[in-house]
Amino acid sequence: MTELYGEFVAICGKLTEKFNITPLLFGSLGLQRRLNLDLHPDDIDVLLPEKIMTERWQELLELAEQSGWALIDLREHCFEKNGARIAFAANDLKEYAGINTSETDTISDSGAEYQLLTLPQYLSVYEKSLTDDYRQGKKQGKDREKISLIRKALSKLPLAKIYNLLYSRYGELNWWPAKTPYEVMVGAVLTQNTAWSNVERAIANFDGDVTPERVQNADITELADLIRPSGFFNQKAAYLKAVTEWYGRYSFSVPTIQREPLEKLRKELLVVKGIGQETADSILLYAFGFPTFVVDAYTKRLCSRLPFDAGNSYSELKAYFETKLPRDSEFYNNYHALIVINAKEHCRKVPKCGGCPLNEICERYGI
Repeated sequence: MTELYGEFVAICGKLTEKFNITPLLFGSLGLQRRLNLDLHPDDIDVLLPEKIMTERWQELLELAEQSGWALIDLREHCFEKNGARIAFAANDLKEYAGINTSETDTISDSGAEYQLLTLPQYLSVYEKSLTDDYRQGKKQGKDREKISLIRKALSKLPLAKIYNLLYSRYGELNWWPAKTPYEVMVGAVLTQNTAWSNVERAIANFDGDVTPERVQNADITELADLIRPSGFFNQKAAYLKAVTEWYGRYSFSVPTIQREPLEKLRKELLVVKGIGQETADSILLYAFGFPTFVVDAYTKRLCSRLPFDAGNSYSELKAYFETKLPRDSEFYNNYHALIVINAKEHCRKVPKCGGCPLNEICERYGI
């Protein structure tokens, strides 16, 4: 344990005891713990709930001073002790870089417990910092070095290796095959419990007029007849009406939807008739470009056959991919498409292992 990290652990325990919180170790010291590399951090950065930094600042000040830390910069909430520095700040990572800190790791060490960002979360923070006026100049140079280290570490993780192997075989797949975001929405509903070839036949029946206005104004019987090739056409007609009504709340405007928070839209979609998690995530990722990973039967099959401990439920698998991969919609898009095409080519229900690009890492090769 380095001296700087030891100082953090000491005050971390006191923060938890005093405020009943789990502090977040941030900055270079936190990244050093995550990478297990010596980054020569020169200070300790700790993120705390905003309420502590505002309503209970005086208590925090007293706690720090009782622990031997002397305030040297009130604006930055920075303290010094024996040449070491510690700075406290409100945890605004959600607003700053779209990071949900409930998805961080919780670390227990020497009686203290704290939060630590995952590597993809650190990557999001430092990439955001490159556009941050506050970190212009020297700090941004260091941030670029950290980004390079993070990307190198991520490339060695199992999920990155899977992606690289699949990408080497199949490349960019440019999924989803649709002319408009709304056509993606229609396809996401129609593909439920059927092959994509049947979806294509159903969409062809629209004669190029796959628009929300047409679905909104169509008689339910007429709509069901159009989508008959996709199966379960009466149910799916009702589903299309429902999701189109949801879209109408945003005036059928893609930019309007893209200005909304991902979590809000996902919650709304999940209460729309016929829209489950996979369909909701497909719409949000492929139609509107939100970074939300899609889990389907192919993803579950991949995880069970390689195998790796990603959990069993939809939410567990989704969280596993999102916490271990860069939070990037284009990356999620192609990753999921690569999983799908390889499942159709090789990782079938009855696998066709010969020539599979994942043979070298699959523990169930040849089952």
